[in-house]
Amino acid sequence: AMDDVARTGKYSQVSIETPDAETAQLAASFNAMVSEIGAATDKILSREGEIIQRLSRAGELRDDQTGQHVVRVAKISRVVAEKLGLDPTFVEDLCRASPMHDVGKISIPDAILHKPGKLDDDERREMETHALRGYEILSGSDSELVQLAAEIALSHHERWDGKGYPRRISGDDIPISGRLTAVADVCDALLSERPYKKPWPLSE
Repeated sequence: AMDDVARTGKYSQVSIETPDAETAQLAASFNAMVSEIGAATDKILSREGEIIQRLSRAGELRDDQTGQHVVRVAKISRVVAEKLGLDPTFVEDLCRASPMHDVGKISIPDAILHKPGKLDDDERREMETHALRGYEILSGSDSELVQLAAEIALSHHERWDGKGYPRRISGDDIPISGRLTAVADVCDALLSERPYKKPWPLSE
């Protein structure tokens, strides 16, 4: 049972149906222990997810006064990932990490971030730094969830044809987490009204 816990990371309990009282007592103690560990782990993961969600919304408020863009990106990411039949644990982690994709925008000057018209070349280059800056903010964490968020922040503006940024990588070299978040991010951007455009119909 301990080997199973170590291998799978799932705190499964064992059967205590045994005629041997000492073995039954040991099994009961094991079950109580894994139950407590599982509950504590769930609590830590829940707090970690809540902190990430709140930081995501705080960063998003600089760019979206409702803070709902990051929530919609997470939901769209989940729908696409589930439709692709990806591992449920990955889908859940993606949904919790993807809201951090634009955290690097906290470093972008308001004059550029809130400019109502088209950005000039210098402003565009400055705006594009948010992907690398987001990665720098999130990288180096021991948390697997934050590591995934860092990967997404760095890769969600890469393009399949290699013409994205910041690394200009292409195709399967782009992490699936970044590709999924990019689809969700663009989908929500097209559906939303912006100073420079009307919302697109979903069918379009």
